[in-house]
Amino acid sequence: MAITTGDAFHAGATSNLIPQTATLRSGVRSFDRDARELLEKRITELVHLSP
Repeated sequence: MAITTGDAFHAGATSNLIPQTATLRSGVRSFDRDARELLEKRITELVHLSP
């Protein structure tokens, strides 16, 4: 079992525009090392997906 948190999401301050970049800050907690490593791998894969 693992818990993820979304601490902050920032994508600019202009309204009605889709920004080129965004920043997401989060944390992962788990007693199981394998679960943490899997979550780190999957989150990294998701972040780097190209449309």
